This record gives sequence, C-alpha cells and structure tokens, in this order.
Amino acid sequence: MVLPFFSLSKADASQKEGLKYVKKVNREGKTEEVIWKVSASEDYGYPGTYDKKVFKAVEELLNNRGYPVENPVTFSIYNLLKLMGVENIGGTDYRRVKESMERLVATTIRSKGTFYHKGKKKYLNEVFHLFSRVIFTGEKLPNGEEAEENHLYLNSWLLDNLNQYYTRPLDYQFYRLLDGDIAKRLYELLGVKFYGLLNDGKPYLRYKYENLCKLLPLRKQDYLSKAKQIFTPAHEELKSKNFLQKVNWEGSSTQGSYITYCPGTKPRSESH
Repeated sequence: MVLPFFSLSKADASQKEGLKYVKKVNREGKTEEVIWKVSASEDYGYPGTYDKKVFKAVEELLNNRGYPVENPVTFSIYNLLKLMGVENIGGTDYRRVKESMERLVATTIRSKGTFYHKGKKKYLNEVFHLFSRVIFTGEKLPNGEEAEENHLYLNSWLLDNLNQYYTRPLDYQFYRLLDGDIAKRLYELLGVKFYGLLNDGKPYLRYKYENLCKLLPLRKQDYLSKAKQIFTPAHEELKSKNFLQKVNWEGSSTQGSYITYCPGTKPRSESH
C-alpha cells in the first residue's frame, strides 16, 4: 500500500515507460539508493484504476476467507464483481475482469531494496510479478486437466508476506465509501503511516509535495494553485469522513513545498 503501482489517471496509464520511484535511505548507518520500478506489458498496457478495483477485490476475498493463503486461489468472477460493487453484471464486466487479471500478471516489478520479505527479514533485489499466473474456467491446468474453476497464483513473496501477517488491515467498507481515486490512495498510504505514527505518539505526517506525487502516483504540477486544486477534493472528502483532522500546505510554490496531515478520529480508532 505504500509503494506506487496503479496509475490514477488515463494519461498516466498511457505512458509506455511505466513508473519509477527512487529514494535515498539510511540503513545500518549507510546511505543507499533504493528503486521500485513498475513496467507495463506492451500487449496489455499499464494497470489503472479499474485494475486496482480488481486487485482490491482479490485482497478482500482473501481477507474474508482467512489465513493461511495457498496457491492456487480459486475464485468466481461474479463474486469479485460483487465485491467491487458492480450492479447489473453482464458479459462486458466478465471480459474486463479477465483482461485486468491478465494485465496484472503481465505487469513487471523491479525491486532494489524496496520490497521487504518478512520471513527472510530482508529487502529483495529481484524482478517479479504480483500475480504469477491466472487460469480461467475451461483452460488447461498444469496437470493437463480442464479447469472447472478460475485459478489465481500469487507471487511466492507476496504469498509469504500475507501468511506472515505482514499487512495492515484495510477497512474495505470505508474504502468503498470513498468517491475519489486520490482519496482512496491517500487512505491507503496515510493509513499505513498513521498506524505507526499514532503508536509512537506523534501528532502528524509531513510529506514533500513532489515525493507524495511519486508515491500516489500523480504528475507533479508546476503551479501550487493547480496542485491544491487537484488535492483539495480528496482532502475535503477525507476530512468529512473523519480520516483527516487537518491538512496544511507549506511553501509558496510546488518546488520545495510540503503537506502536513493530522489524523482524524477514524485512524485513531484503528490504531488501538
């Protein structure tokens, strides 16, 4: 939930170069550069907001079934669509979910010191996919038999982290109540950070604007007025739903400006 993966706009999703997040971190007394790079498939394109809905539905499905999770994960497309909140389900919806799952399988991640493996207690320097394989009803299984159900194979590292409970519980009901894609993404990102922050007794989070754009991800704006215009609906929605108490912008331009987030009653109740 912290690292960027899904685009939040059609314009960003159309970028063939994909997404790259680079940061300097201090570990064990040494400064090193870490990289998180998400590359789109030429055939399927970059994952966007609809693909995120599918991914979240899979997450909720796994959460409802309980742990441990084992491969393959069998699923019904109809049930995923219901979890996504789709009404009047038709053939187009089934096709879109299938295409989305294939896109997620085809999307490649390169981690250099960014993806943490809980079991091995180390950051991975690897190239991988979140979903390793998907087999739909009627297609051939590895043993040659015809699949009577849909089968999804999670990446082994993702599977390990889930079963090590290296996750932060997401309130899916609250998440679905949020209207804006930016609001939903901020809920994920800030929710993870608030969880640790409140347990440490700290009062707020402070992000450099351009770094926050990389994490969401959103295109960095040249003018502060435009940046505020883009963020304001999400900030107002999260304040109205008691996730945020206060938001403060610092700086007179997007270059070097900061945003401070004070948690509302919602994250405070989740931290206990």
